Amino acid sequence: MSKFLLILVCLSIFISCKSSKIVKNQPVQKIVIQKVKIDNLKFVNNLKDEFNSMKFSSFYDSYNEKMKKAFPKEKSNTFFNSIFKKTGKILEIERSYKKSENTYVYIAKCDKAYLLLTISYKKNKIQGLWANVAPLKLHRYRQITENMIAAYNEKNYQSFMKYYNSKMSDALPLAKTKKFIDNLHNRHGKAKTIGPEKMIIEIAWRFPIEFEKNFMNFNISFDKQDKIQGLRITPKIKPVKYPKINEKTTIADIAKAYMLSPIAAGLAIGVYQNGKTKLYTFGEKIKGSGKSIDTNSKFEIGSITKTFTGAMLYQMIKEGKIKLNDPIQKFFPSNVSIPKFEGETKEITIKDIVTHTSSLPRLPGNLSKHSKDPENPYKDYTNEHIKEFLNNYKLKREIGSKYEYSNLAIGILGNILAVLDGKT
Repeated sequence: MSKFLLILVCLSIFISCKSSKIVKNQPVQKIVIQKVKIDNLKFVNNLKDEFNSMKFSSFYDSYNEKMKKAFPKEKSNTFFNSIFKKTGKILEIERSYKKSENTYVYIAKCDKAYLLLTISYKKNKIQGLWANVAPLKLHRYRQITENMIAAYNEKNYQSFMKYYNSKMSDALPLAKTKKFIDNLHNRHGKAKTIGPEKMIIEIAWRFPIEFEKNFMNFNISFDKQDKIQGLRITPKIKPVKYPKINEKTTIADIAKAYMLSPIAAGLAIGVYQNGKTKLYTFGEKIKGSGKSIDTNSKFEIGSITKTFTGAMLYQMIKEGKIKLNDPIQKFFPSNVSIPKFEGETKEITIKDIVTHTSSLPRLPGNLSKHSKDPENPYKDYTNEHIKEFLNNYKLKREIGSKYEYSNLAIGILGNILAVLDGKT
């Protein structure tokens, strides 16, 4: 490959909400997404008062016995104390959603930040609890997304575009935005509700949206001026109900269950057994095209690429071509400087890359600069762009000090292995 492909994995979460009606010609600023009535809101407000008084033991007292064993008082108090330092006092619980029968999500505005709290209940006791801290700009990001969805429903292309930054406008001008929105309408219909947002990184957020025909995720990246610098739409996939496996279950039985998914287009299954290979194909190359999947069909495999990259690394370690402790600088030319943490001499190694502790970010900061197609933002991102990023990036923490999932880092490893194997 002459170009280096980074795979963006979007971990999608949909949390069910009641529908709200978006009225035709309603000003986009006035769109309000209806909240779900929460039976446990009074309970959470009591916990809010205890949190603001720093009486963190009240949370522990609300746990069921299983939760208390998993999250003992000292650990629980330390956890909430660390959250309090980041957020300050809770001012109000702005929004709340029912995620499942016993699980609720609460979006709380605090002095210093937003607190996204997910609580699972069992017999009026807490059986599970998750907390994330988000910047105060979350309110602004949410407002922009609601306005964009209103503009989308009205097919108001200009209003949809006014939230782009200049690079996004160049990548997705009016004609492309119109085609993008019209295609979404044809495939999914109008948007009905927006679920609770999920932080990917501090400037990138996922908003689950219920459309008339499907559930989709709007993955939006914002710049420092709160303008949109990246937009990616990904499907919310409902779990497939596969048949129970027994001696009579066939590959076709499994494939048919998968193909019932509304987003399924085509499927290929390869079987290697007793020295023989057999390929089974189902569905179409493009949904509705009538062109069947065959033995030459190509699939985008996403982060499954990382599995093959790991297998290649293992093989090359066995062959003596590379070592886990090798600094990655060894595999780059002298005009490329791999970043180090300020004041440190430690270098990023292959081991740091594969354990996601390299301190490199999830994605390179110059990706949007060089991306031309929002539907495939990595198509135009080359090896030279990676070198440009590495020469200008400064690590924000010590190498090896913290886990952070990085598509960029694994992509760099893939490129290193390709070069070692004589590929381009």
